[in-house]
Amino acid sequence: MPSANDSIQELAVIEPIKVWSLLITLLGDLGHADQEYMSGKKIRTLLSHIGIQPNAIRVALHRLKKEGWIVTSKASNDGREVMYALSTKGLDETRAVYEDVYRSDIKYADGWKLQILEGRASSKKTHGLPVFNHVTLVPAQRCDVAADAMTLDLDKNAVPTWLLQRVLASEVFLVADRILSALSKLDESLAQASVLDRAAVRLLVLHLWRRLALRDSTWLHIWLYDDGVLSQCHQNVTRRLGSI
Repeated sequence: MPSANDSIQELAVIEPIKVWSLLITLLGDLGHADQEYMSGKKIRTLLSHIGIQPNAIRVALHRLKKEGWIVTSKASNDGREVMYALSTKGLDETRAVYEDVYRSDIKYADGWKLQILEGRASSKKTHGLPVFNHVTLVPAQRCDVAADAMTLDLDKNAVPTWLLQRVLASEVFLVADRILSALSKLDESLAQASVLDRAAVRLLVLHLWRRLALRDSTWLHIWLYDDGVLSQCHQNVTRRLGSI
């Protein structure tokens, strides 16, 4: 029977962890896109439980404060304990992606279109996935049809494999497969888990999914394949977040 620690270790090695990014995930989830302080002691305890070294945590907190992502305060009941929370900048960035990370529905449910740009139009900032020079996959709801562009509907049942390979890295599927594998064991591993174990698992699951959810290419694949690995990952993660 897998233990909570087994699940934590399995999740922790799916992708290299950037500690500063993990801290953004933690503080954003803590306040659900609102400002909520967490003590340095609790942060160190949680991240150490995942296997992150104290020096790496200290460096990441320093970097985030220096770059304006977090703010600090002293605990009211203990003047020595430092409290951390997202700054206005950090909150704005978190709120901008909050819906995508936590949503249970499909982003861009109206589908996608293939947009072919001509001449100087290709240099304009487009909201989509570049396929070739002048050719972009664009969510239908964000497609701004210009006079110098041709837009074609995308038949989800006739999208060639090579086109997806242009916009989706193979590593994405490997990550999703590993997340699903880890999630399949959680019922057993968390049966006798401590509060700290559950917090560590939730943070890692959320962080791994967040990295996928912020890619438009992930949502393209989910729209195309209802039972694909990314769609399964999306459904399993959002269901699990309600119970961890």
